[in-house]
Amino acid sequence: MDPFTILYNSLWTAVIGSPLADLIAKRNRIDFVQPNSLDLQVSNADLPELVLVPFGGDGNLHQSSCSSRCTRQYGFYISTGDQRLREQLFPVEWELFVMLINWQKNISSITWQSKTFVKRVELLSLAQSLSDPARNRGIKGWSSSWMFEVEMHFSHVDILEE
Repeated sequence: MDPFTILYNSLWTAVIGSPLADLIAKRNRIDFVQPNSLDLQVSNADLPELVLVPFGGDGNLHQSSCSSRCTRQYGFYISTGDQRLREQLFPVEWELFVMLINWQKNISSITWQSKTFVKRVELLSLAQSLSDPARNRGIKGWSSSWMFEVEMHFSHVDILEE
């Protein structure tokens, strides 16, 4: 399996292994590696919803004479369906924050080609809005986006051996 899929799956494993699993029902975790999709018709049972999306990055093919660096950016999107901040938005945001702080416990030990590759996780930005129809398919209530990046390093030998 490629390291990008390994990382994406590990981020979801971190969600499942955290208190977020109690706040977001399994059917409301939109994981684009698994066979599910965003519902166009959303009911109260579909909320709160958590979506993980990749959205860009950069890299250095020759970080050193024998390694490359790839930095990928991701976003966790939350749609609450509730206009009260403390009911769903703030508890989910807090647990996402805690999960990202614990990145070393959650994802630093994942391997590709028998080597660890995640070197850094950084929170980039947080944005909230009330009833953002462009992002949350017309769901009324608070929505939030947590943008973060993950820096990965790979040995040229491992890349070329694949």
